[in-house]
Amino acid sequence: GSPKYSFFIFRYVLRGIASGMFGSIKYLYLDYIGMDKATIGTVASLSSIASSLGKVIAGTFSSKRKILSILVMNLVIAFAYFLLTFSPVLVVPTLLVMVSLLYGLEHIYSSSLMMKMFRNKFATVYSTTITLWSLSSSISTLVVGFIISRYGFRIILLIVSLVFLLLSLVAYRYREIDPVVKNQSRKRNTASSIYTRLKLAFSYRPYMLYEFSTLSMSLATSLSIPYVYIFLLKLSNSYEVVTLLASIHPILNLAITAIQPLIGKLADRFGSHRLLAFSFTLFSLYHLTLSQIIDAFQYLLCLALLSLAIPLNNISIMSFLHDILGSREKDIYLGVSGSLATLPSMIGPVVGGFIARALELRGVFLSSAIICAVSIVPLLGAKRLSISSR
Repeated sequence: GSPKYSFFIFRYVLRGIASGMFGSIKYLYLDYIGMDKATIGTVASLSSIASSLGKVIAGTFSSKRKILSILVMNLVIAFAYFLLTFSPVLVVPTLLVMVSLLYGLEHIYSSSLMMKMFRNKFATVYSTTITLWSLSSSISTLVVGFIISRYGFRIILLIVSLVFLLLSLVAYRYREIDPVVKNQSRKRNTASSIYTRLKLAFSYRPYMLYEFSTLSMSLATSLSIPYVYIFLLKLSNSYEVVTLLASIHPILNLAITAIQPLIGKLADRFGSHRLLAFSFTLFSLYHLTLSQIIDAFQYLLCLALLSLAIPLNNISIMSFLHDILGSREKDIYLGVSGSLATLPSMIGPVVGGFIARALELRGVFLSSAIICAVSIVPLLGAKRLSISSR
């Protein structure tokens, strides 16, 4: 096939392996090397900040040779994972935060490269590569538990280092297809334009309530994310069980992808606000159930709730924003939403760590359940206000 397709197929399959191998067990590893919950939360928050910063840097300083940039970044990441294998506990957070920063950069460069190369076929190519990513990620997550049980964590870090070395070789092999970007000079005062956009967006009350609702909902999920697998490990005392459960989630997501067009039709029929409120209810039930389970395999019930909640939320959230904005300028509001979207994941894990210290992990999940339920109120307020303001 075409070298452009081959490049992205190799890339996404290998990235899926790396993500399934270490992404799924990152917090388990921090728990294993003896970090307490509050420190794990801090590392998770700093990683999120670093990843967002990476994306901002990539957007501000566009690389002329993106494949070449990706090659260099993958080499540095491979070296970082190699260092992680032998580094003392104190150095681990710094290396993980550095890797997150490079992930952010790499993600933007890779996505913009795909958009440039497949202008008219982007949606098809992207959905195909993401499906390959999900499959390779699920399979490697499944395998990871057995490797840890037999050989420990160190071998995983070495394998991930090797995968990023292979990714560098893929970038080197396909360096010829790198489109050279002409120099674009554009200067504007970013700080003042962000402030102007925020002021404009928040002067519209339904939008302000919408942001309050969706940000508190995101905060609820980011409180608990780093601690779910640590909790399951506590219940099962087996890495195989935890990674088996972790690998089921992407597979369930793939199955749900098939019914996503149906969700769009449901939003049209019953109203996007009802569907979005229902997804918040499912998220709340997920966390409530999680706080009550006494056996790791009962997490399958939580997974069923989560796999329904995520696609419902993803599709109805955009429809709802479209509904409340009516004929207003969409770009400004979308830009503000994008800027604010990363805030909860920057502070949530730290807050979760302190709640865990005071109320144990079940207390964290219960707090998340309550916040999800409360988030429905401003959501319905936004809908009511948007109707009356037309």
